[in-house]
Amino acid sequence: MRITLMSMLFFDIIRSSSSWCGQVWKRAVPQCGEGRSTGMTTWLALMAGAQQERKVQRCEIVPLSLSRLIRALFTACFRSNWPLMKRIVITGGTGGLGSAIALKFRETGWDVISLGSKDLDLTDADAVKAFFTKARCDLLVCAAGIIRDQPLAKMTETEWDEVFGVNFSAARRCAQAALPEMEKRGIGHVIFISSYAALHPAVGQAAYGAAKAALLGLTKEFAEEYGGSGVRVNAVLPGFLETPMTLAVSKERKESIRNLHFLKRFNTVEMAAEFIWFLEEKMAAASGQAFPLDSRP
Repeated sequence: MRITLMSMLFFDIIRSSSSWCGQVWKRAVPQCGEGRSTGMTTWLALMAGAQQERKVQRCEIVPLSLSRLIRALFTACFRSNWPLMKRIVITGGTGGLGSAIALKFRETGWDVISLGSKDLDLTDADAVKAFFTKARCDLLVCAAGIIRDQPLAKMTETEWDEVFGVNFSAARRCAQAALPEMEKRGIGHVIFISSYAALHPAVGQAAYGAAKAALLGLTKEFAEEYGGSGVRVNAVLPGFLETPMTLAVSKERKESIRNLHFLKRFNTVEMAAEFIWFLEEKMAAASGQAFPLDSRP
């Protein structure tokens, strides 16, 4: 195995510079075999294409330009289909909850794609399918949502379709586009952001509650369909969150909702994002579940 002292320094800097590099390093470096092999030489041997080699007997230091080393590294990564970072795709990624999720995963070393309404038209089935055909997705969080609260007798069919289309149909469309590729790779996770309204819709939330309840059924359906391939599907009910979407809720109404909680307090978007990260990273056996996060009965 031929590397330079500068190359060693380069990889040592990478290894310690960020959390995701450290995680990749731990996954990539096997235990050293007999002889004078090191984690460095073994890892470079793997990345150069010698994936089956587990013992490197010596390290010969020879001239090798840094640019050639970097090129060889990335070539090996792509040829082995080994992504350096896991990727999360968040619909509704520019909203209050979506932004908090993006920040949490970015801080922990993930490649984050946050999709707002201007980035991808979730009502366009062809556009959604094309996006997920091109973009690898390890975790899909469907957080796009709208509210149009009003008595059902006053709601037009167009308004109903709009609420149901964004809160349910868009999520279903994205999941159906992302899941086949996850199934091929034998790993992946879809998280639907549902709502307390799915279980106990308030007056004026018939459309919103129906859409969020439909997500719970979809969670069970997809979890069973794709579980045999190692793909997980879950739903999270974060509770009432003070975000741009709930700005129109009056102070009196907020206090009324708060008083329904045993703890008399709301979650924050940061708390919900922390749980979603925990569900992805620490609860690998959970699938087909709905997780309410607040303290309402």
